[in-house]
Amino acid sequence: MVLLKLLGIVLTVFGFLILKKFPDISYQRPQLLTTGLFIGAIMLVIGIALLIFG
Repeated sequence: MVLLKLLGIVLTVFGFLILKKFPDISYQRPQLLTTGLFIGAIMLVIGIALLIFG
């Protein structure tokens, strides 16, 4: 139970950081922007779900 909450916190923070910091396309291809935002959003949703339902 505690490990699920901890994992939820870690995934939520990591997903939020990816969504906030990843869209800097000055040094990467534009296709990576879409992939990074998608992965960040999925991690954020999974982390929040673990926090709520875990």
